[in-house]
Order: sequence, then structure tokens, then C-alpha cells
Amino acid sequence: MGAPNHYRSAGGEPRTVRVLDFDRLPDVVRERLVRALEAGGMPAPLLRVEESAAGTIPGSQRFWRGTGIVAAFVWLGLWFVQFGDLDGPFSVQPRAFVLGHVLVASLLALVVIVHVFFRRSKDEGAPFPSGRYLFLLDLVEVRGRILTVTSLATLRRVEGRAGGKRGEVLLVFGDGDAAPLRVSEDVTETARQVQAAIDEAARLILPDDQPEIERIDPFFELRIADDWASAAPVAREADSRVPAFRWLVLVSVAAGALLGSASWVARNHASDASMFDQVREAAERGEEYEFARRHMLYKDLGMHHRDELDDLAFEHAKKRPEWLAEYLTMAPEGKHAVEADDLLFDMVMKADSLPRYRLYLDDARGRRHMDVVDDAMFAEAKRSNTRYAYQEYLDAHGKKHEHEVRSKFLPKAEITDATQKQEVAELRAIERRYGAEWTQAVTEAIHHAYADRLDLLRLRKGAGADEARAIFQPLLTWLDTKEDPRVLLDVTIVLPNSFLESETAFRNEHGDRYQPVGTAFPRIAKGIEEKVFNAIVLRARDRFGGAIQFQSPTAEKGTPELPRLVVRMRLEAGNEPFVSRNDKLVFCDARIRLEMHAVIPGADPTPSFVTTSPRSETIRPDSYDASMQKLDGVLGTPKNLIEDAYPILLQEASGELGTLLVQAF
Repeated sequence: MGAPNHYRSAGGEPRTVRVLDFDRLPDVVRERLVRALEAGGMPAPLLRVEESAAGTIPGSQRFWRGTGIVAAFVWLGLWFVQFGDLDGPFSVQPRAFVLGHVLVASLLALVVIVHVFFRRSKDEGAPFPSGRYLFLLDLVEVRGRILTVTSLATLRRVEGRAGGKRGEVLLVFGDGDAAPLRVSEDVTETARQVQAAIDEAARLILPDDQPEIERIDPFFELRIADDWASAAPVAREADSRVPAFRWLVLVSVAAGALLGSASWVARNHASDASMFDQVREAAERGEEYEFARRHMLYKDLGMHHRDELDDLAFEHAKKRPEWLAEYLTMAPEGKHAVEADDLLFDMVMKADSLPRYRLYLDDARGRRHMDVVDDAMFAEAKRSNTRYAYQEYLDAHGKKHEHEVRSKFLPKAEITDATQKQEVAELRAIERRYGAEWTQAVTEAIHHAYADRLDLLRLRKGAGADEARAIFQPLLTWLDTKEDPRVLLDVTIVLPNSFLESETAFRNEHGDRYQPVGTAFPRIAKGIEEKVFNAIVLRARDRFGGAIQFQSPTAEKGTPELPRLVVRMRLEAGNEPFVSRNDKLVFCDARIRLEMHAVIPGADPTPSFVTTSPRSETIRPDSYDASMQKLDGVLGTPKNLIEDAYPILLQEASGELGTLLVQAF
């Protein structure tokens, strides 16, 4: 390595290239190079092109440091986004995420490798940037601490080559090779100046120009003594170059494939463990709903704790029969299924109740005692002998006695239940549901219901008893004959001429101070009719049960054979109106007169029940005076509007009628 390196291209001149180790250079040469390349002193290079300290690695240390930080955050994101999240679809990442882990791990591996080479370059290299430096006598290429020095003695010419944002200055040697140096200035002028400076230096001779040569030559001592061999590196150091970047990438990808796969597996294992801990925590706290929710979610997403989950679910389920039933439904083939079924069976038989039997029979999955529980539930239903009990048996999917219940016990229980409630319409529905074989029983039950109602009506005493018998005794008798509870309820209210005449008299007496009812009546008539209709339906239900079923007349058009309960209402004016204190506003003492009778097909109308609502005790005419309206505005309380006076009064009157109607039932 000490002797000059000579190589020649076809027809070319020899080019001298020396490879030197910075650490083996004489102290004065090292100091001169540091002063020239790092401190900006002499001898200053004509041109300098600094390169990455790692040689073939693109990008700066800052770029790779930033890349590493970004990759680390992405890796953390891959780890902790939806980590242990029972509600997250990616709490356990699918295999597609392996690629993401591999890519990030490969990038991190590449950053670490690049950092190592940067660090190595910094620790072992020369104390100035790597790159190409053109001195007057040599072209020096620095790679770490290895310096490649090419003598300019065989330089043929210097050329400028423009292109893009940067041009190049080419050093063309005698053997035909060229060394490019990137420059940002005018390449033609730069090349001319470089050529001139090199030519001028080539004319220097020893010993006459020794001071000048010493000033411009950083390797002066080696050149004078021709002792280049003393600074040559050993063979291993000379060959220790940075591998090509593509090889670094391949090594990083190989490392990333291993590390990324391991990262994906480790992340999923850790997330799975976190999710299972949440399930166990809910079980330990005894939170039924939360445990059931977490158990279901982990069962869908979890990977490694299936057996432990089953153990946990069974221990939790043993506390209540409902939980045991749910456990068997969710895990009918689980390792604790037999034990859970036996335990649930013991609880159900000990409770000896319809709800517990149904809990067992509702779902056959995992159940081995279905026949025994079926018999027990049927026996309990027979002891209860109610519609509810037999329906519970059927709703619980009882099989052994289903036909017997549907054909015998349930119809009979339904008839008994409807008879007790005197639901005639329901009795007819039972006949339609179960067929003609039950017609006789249904008919007897219907007659029994009407006979019971008629007996109670005959025994009634007190106010309104005679009016009630006069209307409802013939009505119930007719309904009993037809075995049909339907009755049309016809309720209407009118504004009679007599009331309008009374209003005319009030207007003549009080002038504009009188507030007429007529304008408010159309707005409230329908509401009064509906209120009285509902009151009659309610009173009849309380008194007669389902023996009378009122319907609106519009619902039975074209069915003239149905009886009617006719209710006619009209407004009447009291003799003493309401008068306000300040403005002397006059309001009519409006009341509602009600007349009710029954119209039975083929018979005369029954006698009527008549009643009239009393004088209002709640209306306050003073509240409509202007002074009170102003006070309400100051206090921020709702104002009493005159147009609302009669609607309020008449709604109160219709409510009073509902109370008075009690006498007629």
C-alpha cells in the first residue's frame, strides 16, 4: 500500500492514487487537514463536496432520527390502538396486521443499522465531513478515516458541465477517467478558475517555491520525504467500507420479518390477557350484566383463555338458576355442562314453581332432565288450574302433555277465567278458537254472566237505582238473549235555540261587556262528547264488566239490530251570570243537561235518566279584568285569556257529568 498505485486505460497515462489512514498520518499533516477541512483555514480546497458520513447511505442523521421517531410512534399505535378493548374489532388483530408490524419493525431495524454506521463513522472517522475535496495538487476523497488521494499530476483538463439546478466540474485524467464534483455556481467559470489555479500550482518547483508549496499542500511532509507508505492503512481497514444501501435494506427486512411477527404475536397475547382480566374482574365484583356482556364479547374475540373462561362462567352461573340456564344455552357442550344441568335441575325441582320449571324447559340445549321437568310443570299447572298456568306450560315448550292441555285443560280454564270476569266477547272468541265442542259450555257461561249482572241490578238500592234498572235491565235481557255484548253508544251535544235566546237577552242587558258562548262552542263540542263517552264506558265497565261492550255508532254502520244507548246533551243558561269586579265583564252560567235512555230493537225506548251539571265553583271572572292581565304580565304568570273561559267552564261541566252518571249504573 506504500508505493503509488499505477493503472492505465488504453492509450492513457498512469494515474497515481494513494490510500491513507488519517490516524497514521504525521501530526503536522493531520493538523493541517483539520485546519483546512474543518476549521476553514489554509490550505483551503478549491472545491469541496461533502457527503453522508456513512458513505452510500442516503439522507442525513437528522432525517434518519426523525424517521425512527415516526416509526416508533406508529409501532406504539399498532400496539395500543384498541389494546384490550372488548368492544373493539381489532382488540385481537387479524393476520393482515402482521404486514404493518413487519414494515414498522423493518424500518426501525434500518434506522438502528444506519445509526450504527453513522456512529461508527463519527467514532472512527476523521474529524471532518466525508466527501471529495479538491486541493491544488491532489483530489482527496474522505470515507471515515480512510483518505483516497489522487495526484493531479496526470490531470489533462477541467471541464464544466451544466445540468438542472446543479452543474458539475469534471476532472479528466490522462487515463480517460473523470472525477465529477457538484457545484452550484457557474460551472464554466468555476472550471476555468480551477484549471488556472491547478496550472499555476504545477509550475512551482523545489526548493525555490518551498514556502508556497508548503502553504498549499496538506501532505507536504509525506510528499517531500516520499513516505506515503507510513500512512497506508492495514488491509482490513482499507477494505472496511459501508455496504451498499440495498444490502442494509435487505438485512433490515429480514430482521423486521422476525421482529414484526414476534411483535404481532406478543401484542395479541397481551391484549387477549387484558380482555380476560376484565371479564374476571366483572365476575369477582358480581356485576351480572357487565359480566354477561364482557363474557359474550370475549367469547367472540378472545384466543387463549377459553378453558379458563368456561370455568369462570360456570363459577359465576352457580349463584343463580337464571345464570345456570343461560350458561347451558351458551355452552351446551361445555366441560361443565353436565354439572350445570344437574345443579339447575335440583334448583328447579326444589323451587317447585311454574317460572322455575319454564326456566328449565324454555331451551332444550344442554338439558338432560326434560321429561321429568315436563311432568312436574304439568302437575303444577293442574294444581293451579288457571289459564295462566296452562299457557305457561305451552309457552315453556312443554311437549309430553301438550295435546291434553290444548284440547281440554286450557279451553276449560279460559272459559272459567272469562266467566269470572264476565267477558262475553272473550267467551265467544274461545268458542271460535276451540270449536263447536265448547259451544254449550260457552253458552252456559254467557247466560251465567248476564244472570249475575241482572241479579245485582235487581238488588241495587239507593239514589238512581230505579233509573238504572229502567235502562239496563231490558238492555241486559236483550243482550243475554242474543249472547252478544255489543251496544252502540251514541253521544251528542247541541246548542239549542233556547240557549241562543238567553244569550240574546244577556247581550241586550249588558251590551259589549257580555262574552258569548256561541263562538267557543264549536271548538269544544267534540271534546265534551268524547269525555262523556269515555266516562260512560268506564262506569259501565265497573258495574257490568264485559257483559256490555260499548262501540261507536260509526263502527257498526249497516248493523241495525244492535241496541243503542242514546245520550243527548244540550247547553242551558243559569239565571245568574258571572260578573268581574273591575271591568264588569259578564259570562254566562253555562251548564250541560244530559238525557240518557236505551233503544232496543223491536221495543219502545226505555225511560230516560236526566241530570244537569251544577253551577261552576272554579271560574274566576276577575282574572279576565285588564288590571289582572297587566299584573300577570308583571309577575310573569300565564295570562287568563277570555277566549279560554268557556272551554274551561264546559270541560269542568262535562267532568261533573261523569260523576253524576254514577247514579245511572
